[in-house]
Amino acid sequence: MIKKIQVLEHLSEAEIKALLEPFIERALTGNIATAKEIKKAFEHSIHKTTIYRILKRNGWRKIVPRPFHVEAKRDEQEEFKQNLETMLFCRAETQQISVR
Repeated sequence: MIKKIQVLEHLSEAEIKALLEPFIERALTGNIATAKEIKKAFEHSIHKTTIYRILKRNGWRKIVPRPFHVEAKRDEQEEFKQNLETMLFCRAETQQISVR
């Protein structure tokens, strides 16, 4: 088993910032930096949670795009989109609201 070292004890803040610099530049151009990629940049074997602590300490936060809700029902969403205008028009007639 590979011995994990205390990275935060052996690296100064300047060294950590220097290791993160290429990832900051990539992030500014729209690329996503993952903990796995950042972990590879360190010479020593370190745990993923240590990477997350380093990132948090340096002002990074985890943002993950979610393309759809896990409980979303696509067929119901499509039906809603198709019937939206009809539903609004019917509601407007019953409540005497101007739709357009």
